[in-house]
Amino acid sequence: MADDAAYGADELARPYRDILGEGVVGANDLKVTAGAGLTVNVAAGACWIKGDVSTLQPLYRCISDGVKTLTLAGAHASLARIDLVVADVRDSAFSGSNKDWRIYAITGTPDAAPVAPALPASAIALATVP
Repeated sequence: MADDAAYGADELARPYRDILGEGVVGANDLKVTAGAGLTVNVAAGACWIKGDVSTLQPLYRCISDGVKTLTLAGAHASLARIDLVVADVRDSAFSGSNKDWRIYAITGTPDAAPVAPALPASAIALATVP
C-alpha cells in the first residue's frame, strides 16, 4: 500500500481486537437491575464488542449515556424460562443494512429445565433473567 493510502474506520479499529477483550468497561457499566413489573433497567455505561461475522471486523466501543428500560415477555403458565439481556453490534459493512448497536432482551424458551438463549453473533451477554 502507498504511504498516502486512505484507511477505513474498520481497518483503523481492527488492531484493538489484538489488545483488548470484549465486555463492559467498569463494574457498574450497563448493569442490569430489576425494574417495576416485567421490566429491567440497564444502566448507562460503555462496553467493547468484538465483531463475529468476519475475522476482518474490528472491536467496537459502544456507549450508552442513560438508563434503558426493557420490557420482558410475560411468564408461561407453568414452565420457567431464562431470558438473556444482550448488547450487540450491527455493521452493514459486513452484514445486513444497519450500522448501530443496541441493547435488548432475548426471550428464552419455557421448559421444565430452562436454559438461556444462545448468544447472537457480535454480542455480549449483560445478564440472565430467570
